[in-house]
Amino acid sequence: MRGMPGIGITYAPDVVVQHPARRTVGELLAKRRRILGGTVRIRRPSGLIGHMAWLGRGILPPVFAYRQIRKRQELTLEEKAGALLLCYVIKLYNTLHRALLLLKLRRPDRS
Repeated sequence: MRGMPGIGITYAPDVVVQHPARRTVGELLAKRRRILGGTVRIRRPSGLIGHMAWLGRGILPPVFAYRQIRKRQELTLEEKAGALLLCYVIKLYNTLHRALLLLKLRRPDRS
């Protein structure tokens, strides 16, 4: 991880960093766009098989999220369904946006 030139990054166990909650789906997707811009340059699938496998995984339902949501006893069935649907929408958005970045049909969002 890079910091400012000449200034190192140090772990401080007593520091607490809080991030703002995203209140709308639009805010969640804007955050995903910012994050994906950097990850596309770092993690690129290689070869046709790698691209196809990545795309295939990207359109599968979010199994890990399903397992986590299913455990949440304080949520109603409708809330669980809504949370799972939101996770799937975000996963599909990630896949589409990342594919556009890889194909250079979209530029990384830096805002």
